[in-house]
Amino acid sequence: MASIVKKTLTSLSVLCLITACATSGNLKPVQAGPMSHFVFWYSGDYYAAGAPGDMADELWKSGDYKSRLRVAPNRFTSAPLLLIYNAPDSWDENLATSELSHVSHSGMLPERSTVFPDTRLGAWELEFGTEREFFADRHAETIPSDEPGGIAQRIRVGRDTLTLYLNKSGKPSRIEITAPGFAAAVHYSTYETGLPEQSDLFLPPAGIVAKEATLKPFPGALK
Repeated sequence: MASIVKKTLTSLSVLCLITACATSGNLKPVQAGPMSHFVFWYSGDYYAAGAPGDMADELWKSGDYKSRLRVAPNRFTSAPLLLIYNAPDSWDENLATSELSHVSHSGMLPERSTVFPDTRLGAWELEFGTEREFFADRHAETIPSDEPGGIAQRIRVGRDTLTLYLNKSGKPSRIEITAPGFAAAVHYSTYETGLPEQSDLFLPPAGIVAKEATLKPFPGALK
């Protein structure tokens, strides 16, 4: 787990993070809810050294079957990507070249926007928008926090230790994860839930002819 696979992910492999490959475990569909919006960036092992602004990723999610993810350039993909899932279809646009690919999935696969998308991690089932419930369901321990007016909670999942930092409004501000030979964190700059539906966010980009493609399995990032 300590070593990082240097193989560059293709954009369609990244797409697998938020669609079919995340259904390969024991996850069950969650109840569809209102739209959510997250802006976040990663630091530490596995992920590129991110920073707020241009290096941030952005996720819009509506229920189990719609998502829109903008991926900033990182160590796995050199170009910014736009990944749209509107079951049973998904579109993948390279924002640097305006190349668009389309995949039609077999059946209505629930979309899984996992925070740490690698099945080798015990906490890979943690999804955006479910952070507080994930920790509460596992009887999180409250620990001192460096968030002004906020709190921190800690759990263990398998070999992983996760710490959730909540700001004074009770919203997640970051999650830290440590595992043998591995440490990373996700930092939230925007965390919005209960937003009204914007159906146009989950439609393919207009004016671009999509190429049909086959979804490639996610090769993983750790070994």
